[in-house]
Amino acid sequence: MVVRFAAYFALFSALILFLDARGLLRWLQDVTTIAADAVVRMLGISSVRSGTLIHLSERVLAIDLACTAVFIMALYAALVLAYPVSARDRLVGIVVGIAIISVGNVLRIVAAAVVAQFAGSMFLFFHDYLFQVGMVLLTVAAWAAWLHYLKRHA
Repeated sequence: MVVRFAAYFALFSALILFLDARGLLRWLQDVTTIAADAVVRMLGISSVRSGTLIHLSERVLAIDLACTAVFIMALYAALVLAYPVSARDRLVGIVVGIAIISVGNVLRIVAAAVVAQFAGSMFLFFHDYLFQVGMVLLTVAAWAAWLHYLKRHA
């Protein structure tokens, strides 16, 4: 299973880098930026979106490829695909898990905007450490929930 996981993750990472080099993943940055900016505005924080930038009064958030959580999604998909279950169970795991990770990622960016706006001096700590660990924990939790689903429906 570990070898299958490593192979899937290496394949997905190479594919992501290949697609990104050709500009074919820009849409993911755009969608992530639009969603995060919409939630930031719903919270009453003034922002202006310009391409993949979210301009706040105190900071500009640049949504690059890493900010889309595409590598975390690849990690999760590799975990699911490496697990020995049916194609249907894998499909359920990937669709639900990637949806959870996507929502969690948008909320991570929104939280970064809140920190930038109200506790700017803490931004780098939250962005570089807490939010990264949070995304990994969310991924592990999504995978664990999927494994629990498999156990209950076996």
